[in-house]
Amino acid sequence: GCRVVAVEPQPDLARFLRHLVQHQPGIVLEEVAIAAEPGEVELFVSAATPTVTTASKSFIDGTAAIPSFREVRWGESVAVPAVTLDMLIDRHGLPDFLKLDIEGLEEAALQGLSRQPGLVSFEFLAGRVDLATRCLDRLQAIGDWSFNVSRGESLVLEWAHFADRAVLDSWLEAHHGEDFSGDIYARREPSP
Repeated sequence: GCRVVAVEPQPDLARFLRHLVQHQPGIVLEEVAIAAEPGEVELFVSAATPTVTTASKSFIDGTAAIPSFREVRWGESVAVPAVTLDMLIDRHGLPDFLKLDIEGLEEAALQGLSRQPGLVSFEFLAGRVDLATRCLDRLQAIGDWSFNVSRGESLVLEWAHFADRAVLDSWLEAHHGEDFSGDIYARREPSP
């Protein structure tokens, strides 16, 4: 019963998704990338593992030391249109839940966000805590949040209650350099 705006920049995957959702009135597919500024981005495609396709060369360079990425190769590229999160919000409204899983472009995407959804989730790599920290800094620049985290694709929250930034920072530091990914959840705190 939810209304979903799905974003997929990879032409082949977007074509497949378009086929899947064509008769689903509650799903809108945007065939664009999300970036800090509108325009165009170059996607570096991993044909063998398309779920790690990225438009971030620093993501590619930074994952070279992470064991689970050692076999990943980005051998092709394609230029795709890009929009900001604020542009998507202008088109579709402020979401209750915003999930970002965009292989190293989370920080750039958050640069294009000036409004505070109810809940934001973004993927992180324990081997690249610096990226997660910059994403958290950006979120805190636009509002007050409490946080939680889940490991891998488990969707199981680490703590029973959302915590402040210091608790999350300590947890991230304790796991810095480990070889796993997960999601950080930021819940909007009510205005005083």
